[in-house]
Amino acid sequence: ERWGFNAKLHWFWAEKDGTKYGWPSPLFTEPEIEGLRQTIAEDTALGIRPSTYMGYPAVGSPSPLSRQFGYEWSRRPMSTQPSEPPKGHYFWDVCAHSGYADYMAAGAQWMLDDLGFYGLYTDGCAQAYPCKNTHHGCGWVDEAGQVHSTWPVFATREMLKRMYKLIHAKHEDGYLVNHVSFNTLIPTMSFSDIVYSGEHEQYENLLRFRVRWQGKQWGYWSVLLGGDAHIYEPLHMTWCLLHGVSVWPQGWTDRNDASRKTSNLWQTYDRFGYRDAQWIPYFRAEKLVSNADAEQVKTSLYLIQGERALLVVANLTPEVVQARVHVDLEAMGLKGTVVRNALTDEALPYADGAISLRLRPSTFVLVWVE
Repeated sequence: ERWGFNAKLHWFWAEKDGTKYGWPSPLFTEPEIEGLRQTIAEDTALGIRPSTYMGYPAVGSPSPLSRQFGYEWSRRPMSTQPSEPPKGHYFWDVCAHSGYADYMAAGAQWMLDDLGFYGLYTDGCAQAYPCKNTHHGCGWVDEAGQVHSTWPVFATREMLKRMYKLIHAKHEDGYLVNHVSFNTLIPTMSFSDIVYSGEHEQYENLLRFRVRWQGKQWGYWSVLLGGDAHIYEPLHMTWCLLHGVSVWPQGWTDRNDASRKTSNLWQTYDRFGYRDAQWIPYFRAEKLVSNADAEQVKTSLYLIQGERALLVVANLTPEVVQARVHVDLEAMGLKGTVVRNALTDEALPYADGAISLRLRPSTFVLVWVE
C-alpha cells in the first residue's frame, strides 16, 4: 500500500521450483505449494490482485497430457525444444486452432474459480505460427495433393478472447497479460489488458521503439521487460519513459533497490497528475523543447497547459553529457518560477530560456516546471 503495488504475479503455482513437471506446468494439477490458496486469498483481501504464469503454446512431454492430445494439438511440421528439468523433458509446440484452445479456456476458469487468481499471464500464446496439421483443421491441399500451411490468426484471437471474457466476467478489475516479443500481430494481441514485450530484443533504436512498443497507435497498454539481470537498469527505464511506456517491475526479486525506485517514479507521475496531462513525445515536441546542443539528448513531456510540465530528458549515449534544454515556457503558459528535479526536488539552473543539466550515461532526469 505504501509503495503503490496493487497486483502480484506468482511465478510458480504448481510447485516451488518448477522442476517436477517441466515447463509449462500442466493445468488442473493440484498445487504442491503449501497454503497457496490461503496466500491468494490473503493477497485478494489486501487489494493485491494475484495472477500467475499459466499459458505457453506447448505441452510438456513426455506427460499424460502429451500422450493423449499431443498429435491432435501439435503444430506441423513437428516443432519441439528441450526443456529440462526433469531429465528428458521437452516442449511439444501446439496450435490454437486445435482443442488446445478449449484446454486454455477451461484452465483459465479453473485458475479463477478453484485457485482464486484474479489475473492470468500467457507467454507467447498471442503468436500465430504456420501449421498444416489437418487433424485439427489447419493446412490446405493444392491440385498436386501437397499440403501447405495456414496461419491460425483468427483461432488464436478467439482463444485469447475466451480467456479475456472469462477473467472479466469473474472480476471486473481482473486482467490478462499476454507476453509477445518480436511481433506486433494486432488481431491476436487485442484481447490483452497488458501486452508485455521486449524480451531478448534490442531497445536502442528510436524508430523501432516508436513503431513497436508505443501502445497508443495500436490501442493496447504496452509494458516492457527490463534487464535480464533483474535489477534496476537506467537504460531500460530511460528508453521506456521517453516513449511513454513503463518497465515491468520484478518486485521483491529485483535487486539494486528496483522496487523502491520504480515506486518513486509511479508516485512522482501521480503527484504531477499525468493522467490529466497532454503527452507530447520528443518527435512532436520540437516547438516547445529543443536540445540543439546535444543531438542524442531527447525530451518528451507531459503538459497541463498553464499549470505545469513534466519533462523526461533522456541521454541516449554511453557518455556523460552536459546539456542545455531550451524550453518555450510562453507557449506552455508557464512562468518558470519552479524548475526542479522531480525526483530529488533539487533546483536546476535555468537561464536564457534553457535548463542546464548534467546527464549520466544512458539515463534520464525528470524536470518539473511551473
